[in-house]
Amino acid sequence: QEDIFRRRFKKRSVGLQGQAERVKLLITLCAEVGALGLEDLIAERGRVDWMSVADKMNGYKRLPVAKYSPSTCRIRFLHEIAREKVSHPMSNEERMRVVEAVQAKGRFDWDGVAEEVGTGRS
Repeated sequence: QEDIFRRRFKKRSVGLQGQAERVKLLITLCAEVGALGLEDLIAERGRVDWMSVADKMNGYKRLPVAKYSPSTCRIRFLHEIAREKVSHPMSNEERMRVVEAVQAKGRFDWDGVAEEVGTGRS
């Protein structure tokens, strides 16, 4: 959020005169950026610095030991937040596509298998 906030402030503060106008812009931007969801933030930023996300998650929770790694943050986002979960039982056709994708991609590339099957499952 900080990056997006800074970018918007820099762009929209050009030509503002006086502290009162800047404070008003700050309040407006806080409301705008605070209302954005995670998917909106990622779409606007274009890429994600998962190291920064993990640092902020660990700091936000005030944990004595880092609980969130960059890879766990990324995996959680991809598998639980960004996708709509498909929870209905697999059809026989889908099972066959999974078997074929595993044979093509290997047993360790489950992201590639899920992408090849294309049913939205994680």
